[in-house]
Amino acid sequence: MKLKPALLAAATLTCFTSIGLAQGADACANAQPIVGLGVFNFDNTLATTDGGPDPLCLAFGQDSIEFDVWFSWVAPNDGTFIVDTCNQTVIDTKLGIYDGTCSGAVIACNDDTCSLQSSASWQAMAGQTYLIRLGIYPGATSGPGTGTFTITEDVPVLNPGNGNYYQAIANPGITWAQANIDAQAATFNGVAGHLATLTDQAENDFVFTIGDVHWHFLGGFQNLSSPNYSEPAGGWEWVTGEAWSYTNWWPGEPNDTGPTGPEHTLELLQGGQYGESWNDVADVHSRGYVIEFETGVVSDPGTALCFGDGTGATCPCGQFGSIGEGCQNTGGIGAILVGSGNASLANDTFQLDISGVPGAKPGLLVKGSTSFQNPVGDGILCTSPQQRSHVQITMSDGSTTFTDFDGNPFGAISNSGGVPTYYQFWYRDPGNTCSGQGFNFTNAWTTTWTP
Repeated sequence: MKLKPALLAAATLTCFTSIGLAQGADACANAQPIVGLGVFNFDNTLATTDGGPDPLCLAFGQDSIEFDVWFSWVAPNDGTFIVDTCNQTVIDTKLGIYDGTCSGAVIACNDDTCSLQSSASWQAMAGQTYLIRLGIYPGATSGPGTGTFTITEDVPVLNPGNGNYYQAIANPGITWAQANIDAQAATFNGVAGHLATLTDQAENDFVFTIGDVHWHFLGGFQNLSSPNYSEPAGGWEWVTGEAWSYTNWWPGEPNDTGPTGPEHTLELLQGGQYGESWNDVADVHSRGYVIEFETGVVSDPGTALCFGDGTGATCPCGQFGSIGEGCQNTGGIGAILVGSGNASLANDTFQLDISGVPGAKPGLLVKGSTSFQNPVGDGILCTSPQQRSHVQITMSDGSTTFTDFDGNPFGAISNSGGVPTYYQFWYRDPGNTCSGQGFNFTNAWTTTWTP
């Protein structure tokens, strides 16, 4: 078994801040400055409505935000960032992100990604100022009020079901053709991406958990040159050439009917009357696209265990670890362990990839033959550490050293196969004030080795 050192040294993220005292300014001109990533307070109980409507904010027939408060935030680095109120308030929130000034363009807007709460994502540039407008859905009976919102940096999310990673990219107005080009140019862990192709119900359901994907393009298109082409449902294909056998159309779709021309590309619909479904669309009102990075290996997919459930419910201090990650750490994300390759003692190509570990911190790869869930430190211990391989992460040059303490192959608890093996990575996490113990865990990965 190999351990990828490059991925261990990949994470250099701004430290997650503690909950701030900011409440938000009633007037955009006096927007409350906030700094870094983390959790921030808001209070719009006495706020008036300062901002105007915008087409990008259209949701459930309303294109404005009422009783809004304003925050000013400077991006610490280039990247995709998320502002969300999910599970952090009881009021019906609505969010808008503005480019630079009160008269600047709305670059992201969202209502009801997570029940009555919201999540907006956008691509930011280092040093650029962005305004966050936080209020309620016009006419909502729940609100105004108080709560918190979180700013995190978006990274691709692991789907434990197939070992692939997915990322929602906010890019209002982008065409499907350009999204297809940009998705193929993106890389993660050395793997090139493509517009996401959802080929079964489980994969479809997972993509709707990664955040705000409403009006985001997928990798489906109608091939007008196909011998199967007919309107509205003939000739649909995936950009990867995978079989077009699973669909999740909104009732009445596809219909090739719209005010802006023929509808030959595929988008996601999310929230409200649409639920979680698909729509055929022309290159209009796009809010972004979803990238898929095919890092999973079919020969030995294994299973991910002991990870955050997206709400923090399984994590010791309720950190909001995403599905497929370990519990949240100093970097504001949960570190991820993924296995791939051939788990065979006779032909060992099995590999564990670790990403999202805060830099320059020592750790241990542990493995065992039993599985459980026991909150320990800042994370969840998933297996008894019967065998250990010590790993020293060195961020400066990317080097990694590891030693197998008992001399046995990495894959086997004994010298024979056929036994489920559970892997997990323990690492120092001194900047996380969650438990006060200063260490954390990735998720766990299990696979059964063959002789």
